[in-house]
Amino acid sequence: MDAVAGFMCKQLGHVLSESIDWERGLDSESESEMMVYFPKGGVARLSEQLDQGATISQTEVMNFLNPDSLADGDLMVPAIISDLDALLSAAPEETAKAVVAATKQLASEDGPGEITAQEWRAMQEAPAGSEQAEEEDLSDDDDEEEGDDQPHAQEGAEAAEEEPPAKRARRGES
Repeated sequence: MDAVAGFMCKQLGHVLSESIDWERGLDSESESEMMVYFPKGGVARLSEQLDQGATISQTEVMNFLNPDSLADGDLMVPAIISDLDALLSAAPEETAKAVVAATKQLASEDGPGEITAQEWRAMQEAPAGSEQAEEEDLSDDDDEEEGDDQPHAQEGAEAAEEEPPAKRARRGES
């Protein structure tokens, strides 16, 4: 199970930054649930094998769920993984069942849709939870805060310019 665990850890290392509990909605307090993407074709092949009662090997799970060999246009489907430890310690067939069930469940809900392998790779290059992305966000926030004073002052001046004509019109009516 080490190879599957290694792949799953690699895959889950690129988890989206938000933890999602679809029963409660986005941005829930649950920190144990993670959203990951799996190759749609691989999930479909695992599902077919499970439906046929075929034995699924560790190698098959790795090959079917490995996104590295996908073409840019190949689709990936989202899944919510709530118990990574259990998934990693399960037999390959149980891992396959859990992944297939998780992708089917999320597909039936108003969750995120499919993405292309190219979009997924772009997410891997700059994951939302990375230090670099966080630093950029912080520097953007600082810039916005510094710039916020001026736009608010300008907005206030614009509002003041707009209000007097309305007041003047009322004065002229009296």
